Amino acid sequence: MAWLRVGKSGAISSGDVKRAWLEVVDWEFVTTANSARCQTKKALHPPTTEDHGLCARLWEENHLREMFLDEAADFFRWNSGGGLP
Repeated sequence: MAWLRVGKSGAISSGDVKRAWLEVVDWEFVTTANSARCQTKKALHPPTTEDHGLCARLWEENHLREMFLDEAADFFRWNSGGGLP
């Protein structure tokens, strides 16, 4: 079932559809994206940090759930190194 969110103008875009946007993204991709992001910023953020296990569990529990596109972007952003919300 798709959920729609209608904007002020009454228009509906793909971002206004609630769906499992992140279902094709596995945890390995998230950790690879985080590693690349850290390398470009010359930051050390190894997967052995305290939050890694928590983030992995939250990803596995939630990346298949239906959400709006902006929610999916926020969820991916904090799971790929932006920190817990």
